Amino acid sequence: MVGRGGFLTIFDLDFNIVGELGFFNDSLRAHDLAADSKGNLYLFPTHANFEHQVIALKRIQ
Repeated sequence: MVGRGGFLTIFDLDFNIVGELGFFNDSLRAHDLAADSKGNLYLFPTHANFEHQVIALKRIQ
């Protein structure tokens, strides 16, 4: 779920929270989240983050 207030929460298929990024009213402003066939996640910022077109998220164990 990409939050309207500048945060991102990632759930698995059982709706367990498996990742969080940012906080309410953070500068992270995104309009979409996508995944490829390998499970890599990509965040697409809004025009508020003009220096980034696509942000590739990295997995941390």
